[in-house]
Amino acid sequence: GQRFPLYCMLDDNWGNIWIGISGLGAAQTDDAGRHIKLLPFVLLQEDVTALTLDDDSLLWMCGRVENSLRTGITCFDRVNNEFTYVESCGGLIHRPETINDICAGHEDIFAATDDGVWVIDRAERKTRLYPGEKNGLPKGTVFTLLMLGDTLLTGTEHGLVTTVVRADTIETIYE
Repeated sequence: GQRFPLYCMLDDNWGNIWIGISGLGAAQTDDAGRHIKLLPFVLLQEDVTALTLDDDSLLWMCGRVENSLRTGITCFDRVNNEFTYVESCGGLIHRPETINDICAGHEDIFAATDDGVWVIDRAERKTRLYPGEKNGLPKGTVFTLLMLGDTLLTGTEHGLVTTVVRADTIETIYE
């Protein structure tokens, strides 16, 4: 049979495991992992390499640009079976960008890219802060993110960057 690499997995604490699969997008399985069900809709990327859940239990997913015609982040509302998108080619993000990791804060989604950290407003589905601006966000390649309360831990090509995120300010406190 065919084999497809699995890039990431996420437990939603509702008995589901979400999986990012090379070439197939995202899938869902139960805790036992005996049956894998692919999401039935087209995602922005075929290779889903990062998954996160926000406070509203929305599933956010993204991946490598590769040959995708549309790029960015897909948001799946499993209760209403609806998909929305934050596209990187439609003026919301400057250019197509591979997203290495994503994590959810209380009001924002943070995306780790080869260009730095993007901040996406969850409610508006728009990027509100870009790397390179004087806002304390790390620049350069960012591989991984972890949100702990109001602190964003960022794994970069230069090491760990610790950033405090509040509604009105973002301040890097350790590089």
